[in-house]
Amino acid sequence: MSILAPNVQKGDVLAQLDATDYKNKLAAAQSQVRPLKAKCAGGAQEARLSSLLKQGFTTQLAYDKALLALNSAKAKVDQAQANLRLAQDQVNYTTLKADADGAVTAVGADPGQVVNAGQMIVQISQLDAREAVFSVSERAVAIMEPG
Repeated sequence: MSILAPNVQKGDVLAQLDATDYKNKLAAAQSQVRPLKAKCAGGAQEARLSSLLKQGFTTQLAYDKALLALNSAKAKVDQAQANLRLAQDQVNYTTLKADADGAVTAVGADPGQVVNAGQMIVQISQLDAREAVFSVSERAVAIMEPG
């Protein structure tokens, strides 16, 4: 992981993880979608058997098998496309971008450190926002009322 500039603008890259593994998963997911889509093109078999069934030249069982194969292929394509979207999201998650203009006020990770999901990496203080810190005892909070 590498951490960049102290003053940032919205959209600036703040930190980046090594995306090699995620890009490999993305390539694998892409390679699974293509052949499954080709199997779905076999829907012509179902259409052909449907026409033959209506004319009485094939059995209901043969048509049902073709329909089942087509529906199964479509389900596999849907699953592969969901895996592809997940892999694309994971590649996108390797880059942390600033959501607003501001200044970096805290860094929660060192360059090269392995980080966990949910770990604070960079804290940004917005330049146009007002921030305040209050230190109030628990007793005082218990007797306070809104307003």
